[in-house]
Amino acid sequence: MEDPLSLQHDKHSRIIVEKHQQLPPTPPSSDDNASTSSDCQTDDVEIPLPQPTKVPAQVLDQDKKTPDAHVPRDPRLIRLTGVHPFNVEPPLSALFNEGFLTSPELFYVRNHGAVPEVHEKDIPDWEFSIEGLVERPMTITLAQLIANYEQITCPVTLVCAGNRRKEQNQVRKSKGFSWGAAGVSTALFTGVAMVDLIRKARPRRRAKFVCMEGADKL
Repeated sequence: MEDPLSLQHDKHSRIIVEKHQQLPPTPPSSDDNASTSSDCQTDDVEIPLPQPTKVPAQVLDQDKKTPDAHVPRDPRLIRLTGVHPFNVEPPLSALFNEGFLTSPELFYVRNHGAVPEVHEKDIPDWEFSIEGLVERPMTITLAQLIANYEQITCPVTLVCAGNRRKEQNQVRKSKGFSWGAAGVSTALFTGVAMVDLIRKARPRRRAKFVCMEGADKL
């Protein structure tokens, strides 16, 4: 009489073998002489340039009686929360036609209040501070940041946490408003790597998180 445990073990073994046979083949061994990732030169990476942009020149009629009356905008943008505050996404077809990089005028926008009016002459004197659990709290202007630190340019994709919430709301109503599928944009961003600033401020061992606060009064 055969041992039931043995039969069960043999059956389990056959299942494992059958699953293994369904797996894709093992990739060939790598060439020892082939270049590794550490040999790659990041300077050789080609990033596609953005589409020719058309900077909006006129304030739209629906914005003229709002606190955003100083902001020209692209009329193609789809408003998701009425006239104000300005929460929009581009038509999905227009976003698709943009390709990898999104033109600034078609970037999705998530606002909780009015857009501040900025004067270009004041921008170099803008300040930000790094404080809290650091050994060397620091305050620096934008002009100092540009002059004293290395600038890098990276393609960055931003996506709203509520992207495609419209579909979710059709199944079960959530607290957020109904974003379509175009609450996502990609652009080339230039600036200083945050790690350079954090290292200079020398976080204490108890520091675990970075909390960012803006100057907006909402």
